[in-house]
Formats: sequence, structure tokens, C-alpha cells
Amino acid sequence: MKHFILIITFVNYTLLTAQESTVAAGGDISGNGSVSYSIGQTPYLTHSSSSGSVAEGVQQPYEISVIDLAKSVQNPIHVSVFPNPTSQLLQINFENTKISGYILKIFDANGKQISETNVNQQEMQIDFSHYSAATYYLKIEDGTTTRKTFKIIKNQ
Repeated sequence: MKHFILIITFVNYTLLTAQESTVAAGGDISGNGSVSYSIGQTPYLTHSSSSGSVAEGVQQPYEISVIDLAKSVQNPIHVSVFPNPTSQLLQINFENTKISGYILKIFDANGKQISETNVNQQEMQIDFSHYSAATYYLKIEDGTTTRKTFKIIKNQ
């Protein structure tokens, strides 16, 4: 009888702690929707393909970084850049902004310019498929003034 009670206690304890994980930090955020997050969770199983990867049981990072070096209160530009991280095409949308005179420049992490494109449409795409996996910076310039800078993460 003693062994039977011990087995039931072990099974009940295992079932109660099956979804726990030791993490450095985490929590829940709510507003118009809700998001739960954890920091420091170890991935259990990862599936990869040419378009990206996913780790089962692990909350996935989604990073959007806008680095505003020049704060222009008089003529702010509204630009969205997605998806970030990306593995192939990066979509750039100029929202309610006149596009004449803007230039898109891509820099590597060392500050070396690797691409330059004149803005000629409200919605543009940049092909990142030929770049190696790394962190890049997309600068939107108006003449000699940097209007916005985005940190772009390129996946495999």
C-alpha cells in the first residue's frame, strides 16, 4: 500500500509541474490584446526551413527597432518596415509621407554602406536573401539628413 501512495503522489506532482519552466524573467501584458513573455527559456525542439525557424514550446522573439537620430518635429515621416527579423523580402511603407528626395541606405554592423536606393514608391521591397545572417541598419535620408534609422535582423 505504501508503494501505491508513493506512485500516485509522484504522478500528481509530475502533472502539476509539467508546464513550468525556469526562466530569468517574464510576465503578462494586456491592453487591446494580451501577450505573455518569458526571458531565458531554453528551446526544446527547433524546426528550420529556408523561410525561417520555429522553436516549439518557446516564446518567439519579435524585434522592432527604430533608432531616431534626428528628431524632426516639423516634418516627421511615418514609415513602417516589416517583417523584422526577415529572411528574404523587407517591406517598407511610407504612410502619408511625400517620398520625393528620400534615399534608402543599408549599412552592415561595422558601418559600411552596402546598398543605396532612391525611394520611388509609397510601398517598396528590399531583397535581403543574398545578404548573410547578421544585423543591418536601414537609414532613410533626405539629402544629407538622416530622417529615420531601423535596425534590421537578417535570419538564415
